[in-house]
Amino acid sequence: MGRCMRSDPASVRSPRGVRGHVYPRQTVIEILVVFNLVGRLRKAAAARGASEGWAALGPLLWFGGEVGGFFVAGAFGAEGLIAYLLAIAYAVAGRFLSIYIVDRVPRRTPT
Repeated sequence: MGRCMRSDPASVRSPRGVRGHVYPRQTVIEILVVFNLVGRLRKAAAARGASEGWAALGPLLWFGGEVGGFFVAGAFGAEGLIAYLLAIAYAVAGRFLSIYIVDRVPRRTPT
């Protein structure tokens, strides 16, 4: 009956998600960056007269780069923060690559 209720400092600082699960702030920031990337790619593709489906390239290259970064980090024996930072660096490279590709989509001229 006399349970001691301790407050978890991580749960106080982090937003609560579905069913009270605590998500780290980095995850929330990453999701916002990916949503921003999709919006930017959609606008760039529409401005060139291409399908807005090109926006799907952003999340694919972002998460693909992140997974690739973790594999490279694991191959070099990196763990923890170093592995995470390398994965984020690869994800950012995927972001810039997706922007580069969508900006190079040929313009469609109305007929």
